[in-house]
Amino acid sequence: MEKPALREIYPEWHDRGLEILAVVYEDDAAQPATVDYAREDQGAEPWQWAADPLADVLLYFDRAATPLNMFIDTETMTITEIEVGWNQTAVRNIIESHLGS
Repeated sequence: MEKPALREIYPEWHDRGLEILAVVYEDDAAQPATVDYAREDQGAEPWQWAADPLADVLLYFDRAATPLNMFIDTETMTITEIEVGWNQTAVRNIIESHLGS
């Protein structure tokens, strides 16, 4: 559900400053993600991907509540909001509140 929605959101907001970094912490077999796995998972997506084999991202949420959408102000490098689970309306509203005109 998340990838198709992000494919729609990304080009709409990218010119206004939206960047997406997708982080994978485990592969399809629930083993730690590797860089190669992150590259494979990326496919043709236009945003960047990273592997988190130590699952450090789990410090911010419970793995049962994936996905996690973390919003970071890239000027201050502070986390401004965290959205757990997928709610396209909430994600759009957060993006608009930070990047809208």
